[in-house]
Amino acid sequence: MTLLDAGFIDGTVVNGAMLRRAFAAAGVVGGLADPTALKVSPLTVPSSAVAVAPGSASVLSPFATACTEVYTITNDQTEVVQVPGNNTNGSLTRELFIRVHDPAFAGELSHPPTFEVASNRPVGKPHLWLATITLPAGTSTILSDHITPRAKVLSPRRDRNVSLFLPAGTANMPSSWASWPAWSNPVAVPEWAHKLRAVATISGVEYVRPGSGQTTSNGYVIIHFAGSNAQGLYTGRIRASEHQTLSITVVGEFDVPGSIRGTTQPLNLQGMKVSGDGTYKVTEFTTITMDYEFTEE
Repeated sequence: MTLLDAGFIDGTVVNGAMLRRAFAAAGVVGGLADPTALKVSPLTVPSSAVAVAPGSASVLSPFATACTEVYTITNDQTEVVQVPGNNTNGSLTRELFIRVHDPAFAGELSHPPTFEVASNRPVGKPHLWLATITLPAGTSTILSDHITPRAKVLSPRRDRNVSLFLPAGTANMPSSWASWPAWSNPVAVPEWAHKLRAVATISGVEYVRPGSGQTTSNGYVIIHFAGSNAQGLYTGRIRASEHQTLSITVVGEFDVPGSIRGTTQPLNLQGMKVSGDGTYKVTEFTTITMDYEFTEE
């Protein structure tokens, strides 16, 4: 085996394959240059078309003999792409992607990248999957709810931190949703953040069984951020019937709206006991950790 000439030595002759290998060697494995690049949206006046925003992206080669090469794509202005309407009696799904035409591998004529809409993506051909468009029966007008983004940011920025809280005293779990324990935990929201994911662990929650009455008690804990509860089924459930000390782990995910980026917002916990006569409480021996990460997506 012979090594090929090193790239970018004399600055004069650099072929396409060399450039694609250089991008791959630098860790470019496919994705959007930033979260707004090539974003697919309905038109200002919705119709049977979508708008694809300007931006750049990279596409990993699918060819076995060039699997370590990366293509680059740039759209320099908003592109309007027509999407056929749905004339059927059921929902219809179509894929929107950008095709890269490479005569060296795909047996095609040399051609600039093209926006394409089809029922399926071109397996084995280089392309950037932008969105899935799902139209209800008899629909041709495309709304934002019909568009599912598919492309990911190539190198999203991340900011991960851990907060620690030690309660100063005892606090019983409330019987309706409320901060539990009382903990403001202000966190700085990066100006570029689009998502927040958090994992909270409460170690040393004490359950006190009543002397009489119902012996099993149920409660819930959820992560709370900027006035909102975690999205989806992220509630931590606890149940106990005997006097014991518990540990609770709760996870949460949040969208970060533009209105709170660059601000400071509370990230804490809320709890609620829903049944039973026992008491869940934190004490000065309880430890609460909040592991959280903002990401650019």
